[in-house]
Amino acid sequence: MKRIISIFMAVMMCIGVMGAFAVTSYADDGATLPKDEIESTLSVPAGSDYVFYAQTRTNRMDAAEKDVRIICVATESFVGSIENFVATFTFTDGTTPVTLKSVGLSTVFKEIKAYGTDGNVETFTAAEGTVIFGWVITEVPEAYADVAANAPAVAVSTEAGAAPDTVPGNDYKTPVLVMDDINVETDGIYKDVETDLNGKVGGIDHATSKATYILSGNYEGFYDMTISYTDMDGRRLAVVVNGVVYIAEVTEKTSDWNDVSYAKTMTITVKMKKGANVISFMRTDGYAPNLVDFDLNRNDSYTAGDSVAIDIENYDEINGAAIESCTHGTPKVGWIGTDRTITYSIEVPANGTYLVSVGYLFGDDGNRKFALTVDEDPTFPVRIVKSSSNDDETAALESAFYLELTAGIHTVTVGGYEGWAPNLMGMTFTLVSAE
Repeated sequence: MKRIISIFMAVMMCIGVMGAFAVTSYADDGATLPKDEIESTLSVPAGSDYVFYAQTRTNRMDAAEKDVRIICVATESFVGSIENFVATFTFTDGTTPVTLKSVGLSTVFKEIKAYGTDGNVETFTAAEGTVIFGWVITEVPEAYADVAANAPAVAVSTEAGAAPDTVPGNDYKTPVLVMDDINVETDGIYKDVETDLNGKVGGIDHATSKATYILSGNYEGFYDMTISYTDMDGRRLAVVVNGVVYIAEVTEKTSDWNDVSYAKTMTITVKMKKGANVISFMRTDGYAPNLVDFDLNRNDSYTAGDSVAIDIENYDEINGAAIESCTHGTPKVGWIGTDRTITYSIEVPANGTYLVSVGYLFGDDGNRKFALTVDEDPTFPVRIVKSSSNDDETAALESAFYLELTAGIHTVTVGGYEGWAPNLMGMTFTLVSAE
């Protein structure tokens, strides 16, 4: 596919067709995470090369302002056949049209993650054989932002010499080395938390509490996340990165809850990806600290190496737990408790540090944890955040942590920590740093 260096310009947007774009973000009162995909697939009408969709959104920085999100869906064959794609948008309040500068692009996508509302993230997915791309026009006057009443127009040029006035967007080629300019109070979307707290996000104390941030770019690899916090009690914070749960535990308390000048830091290492990374800060099995800041630094000492996975049906011993089927037939291990365990053997290829990922389902109220024992080492808890189902495998999440292991066969026993455990979906051990 040729590299697109500009964007659209031509054709009237058909708001009748665009009605299909008025999808809603996934919102389940019992869920504590954004769902990874909303139930929508964007395609182009038969015989068309591309189609535009428009949607009015409330500006997430200022509830009194309106934004307009525009997405174009184009066939892959069309995109591969053109030199440029330059777009010029004209908005109207019904009387006076206003034409914006032309815009271009250099990247197309199979899916786009965007800020939704009330702590949700919207994922727009292109149908088979199509790609998507888009823009957000911010702080549009209300009459011009009403795209249902006043349809905007777009003029598209695909000529070889077409050049846009601007090419907005992220750099998806150059690896991001440092991200240290995130404002935790204004750069995210929030559900059941408190912002405007003089430099911090607080109130992360409900099962539904979360502060979510989308970071787009070339983040392929591992990053050390340094989290600034205030916490006089010594709490835990769940950091959910693309559906994988990492637990940051406060070991150094602060002398004040409210004054951010007393903030301390803790660091965890998370795996990220090229594209849009969805990061949510949540509670675990108790109240969370106040979030003051978080910075990311690329960790080049960790690289994803060989992985080995446990087949949950191929166990060494089962003691009271049970192999069951999920909604769509995937096996899971249920009825895991303090005295109900399942044991596996796992062979890892080298001495070193392993990223261990434990897949699970748990959609009920209450706090549950896995108890994990490796060989004769002390048993430790694997904490989780609530998913949206006990049975639907598409709702499975992962809880991740790091272990130092020697090459060879290890015995892994899974039980419930201080009670029942979540349903187990599997375990994967990935070598990230060999000795």
